[in-house]
Amino acid sequence: MDLIGCFRMLSGLTPAASGGVRSMDTLAMSEASIKQAHIGAGSGGNKDEETLVPPDIINSVDTAQLNKVYMSSSSLDSDGIVAFVRCLATISQDELRDARAPRVFSLTKIVEISHFNMARIRLVWSRIWAVLSQYFIAVGCHSNLAVAMYAVDSLRQLAMKFLERDELANYTFQNDFMRPFVVVMRQSQAVEIRELIIRCLSQMVLARVNNVKSGWKSMFMVFTTAAGDADPTIVRLAFDTIEKIVREHFGHITETETATFTDCVNCLIAFTNNPHSMTVALNAIAFLRYCAFKLAEGAIGDLPSAVSGVDAEALGPTCVVAIDNTARPGPASNGFDSSAAAVGTISSSRAQAEGDRGTATTAQRASLKFVDRDEHVYFWFPLLAGLSELTFDPRPEIRRSALEVLFDVLKTHGGSFAESFWCRIFERVLLPIFDHVRAEVTDTTTFTSERRRQQEDAWLYETCTHCLQHLVDLFSQYYELMLPLLRQLLALLKSFISRSHASLANVGVAAYTRLVANCGPQLQPHTWTQVTDMLQQVIQETLPYAAELVTPPHKQASQDDIAAAAAA
Repeated sequence: MDLIGCFRMLSGLTPAASGGVRSMDTLAMSEASIKQAHIGAGSGGNKDEETLVPPDIINSVDTAQLNKVYMSSSSLDSDGIVAFVRCLATISQDELRDARAPRVFSLTKIVEISHFNMARIRLVWSRIWAVLSQYFIAVGCHSNLAVAMYAVDSLRQLAMKFLERDELANYTFQNDFMRPFVVVMRQSQAVEIRELIIRCLSQMVLARVNNVKSGWKSMFMVFTTAAGDADPTIVRLAFDTIEKIVREHFGHITETETATFTDCVNCLIAFTNNPHSMTVALNAIAFLRYCAFKLAEGAIGDLPSAVSGVDAEALGPTCVVAIDNTARPGPASNGFDSSAAAVGTISSSRAQAEGDRGTATTAQRASLKFVDRDEHVYFWFPLLAGLSELTFDPRPEIRRSALEVLFDVLKTHGGSFAESFWCRIFERVLLPIFDHVRAEVTDTTTFTSERRRQQEDAWLYETCTHCLQHLVDLFSQYYELMLPLLRQLLALLKSFISRSHASLANVGVAAYTRLVANCGPQLQPHTWTQVTDMLQQVIQETLPYAAELVTPPHKQASQDDIAAAAAA
């Protein structure tokens, strides 16, 4: 560190040692131009002569020799380069401590030695980056906006260089490399910095999309953070990038790590909750429909474990691939057409490449069955549960859109779900929609706030009613698969009908009538018994107490009668 400190002192003969950072142009000035500016300042007499270094001493400093020290850092061994980087980062932070007059000499050298040593083996580079990532996070949140922007832009340059290299399977170097973007995005208070980060990532997607592997995870974390930003411009800018990724590069985000699909879904759900743009929220819901289509078609996830009765070896490689957007015959085509216009199409070149895999894989995907296994639940439930939670959104447009997409996905792709999977969906996705109604709504008089009562009534008359209708229609459409859930469905309807809240009771009666009308022809004697027994139980529970109706109320003794009785 002492040696590097000497280099810093020699570099301090330049005016950057005393001058502050005023713009990005100043930060980008070369040492030669700074030296010339310093000498010119000395000749002009604009500075106190006691603070100026004589020109002959300045000219005696060979900056080429100084630069050679940093260029030769690639010759250091693994421990030496880590120590060198750590010392240089410490010195740079000391240079940047004064926000009014920061120096960027060591910062520029850190960027240079990062380029020089990026070709080292991955394990050594990960040790180097463990030091540099913390450094870039600190500088990226610097109070001097010009310094912070310079640091983020330098990080972008390094990331573009790093993404030129292919990432080995089962490694997460890209994710680790891009982690500073995530932390700075979350911690920076400057809108300019957050906007710059979004633009940097957009440029990476545009230029290096074919090489991005584990880096997708950090990218989606940045976009998820941007979705909750207080600045509408950041939200719109981030969603534009997400829209481009899903429209044009969907196949890339899961080709290495299928878990990235869940990160994408969670990111889209975050955009549905943004308070700034209704258009962004509705488009995000439309993209969730498209993600469900790709998932149901078998383009994501562990395909051999999801296909029933097919040998895993017969399927060949298990890498995740993109497929064309042509819907297969049957219900699936109807469900996808409604979102195709909003979501766009997948690249025709990739679709043609996937078509070359033959009809065997298509036939296997046609028999795709999702069961109650962790691999299948991991992909489906963040998407379905996210849509389910949106049915409670205070915005009516979002509630209606989420409800439509949720049940459209289930109706369209429900044939791919096994009985065990339907049971999980019913318990963890559909029933929770009604939990707060069954727990909180008892009677309109329980609401002391008129606004609260109006919100609840709006939910009851619109969302809750439609949700129960969709649930009954879903049960009748997949009667054979969902028959084991009949008892739970009847219990749900019974909980509505037997309530003293008039609106809830009406909703329950309407849904029960719809169930009997739709499923009546398919019901067997034992199932008819369940349906009628439930109705009989509801009638018995809701019958008024006849004795109270025919018995006159007891006359209460007046105070005079009580006083007379006491005197006697």
